[in-house]
Amino acid sequence: MDYDEPVPAGCDMIVLPPCTMLYFQGASFQDEGDFGEAINILLEEMAAYNPAQHGWQYAPELAPYFNFGASAAQGAKMARPARKIGLHG
Repeated sequence: MDYDEPVPAGCDMIVLPPCTMLYFQGASFQDEGDFGEAINILLEEMAAYNPAQHGWQYAPELAPYFNFGASAAQGAKMARPARKIGLHG
């Protein structure tokens, strides 16, 4: 690992093996105050999405999921670890 800066107090550093992440981006929204709702909508959409139809499955044991937050212009953004299983899993 090339990172050599101090780790902020209360934080830990972990090294994760490489893995594939499925990236999700929600729709933009009008009011910046609605970011929490945008994140909840994207979480619901991710739960309803079936990656097996494209030969993948969620693999939460490989890595944490990443919540990149939300902005009105770009919507909510998240990524979940996944593994290839072949079509129709």
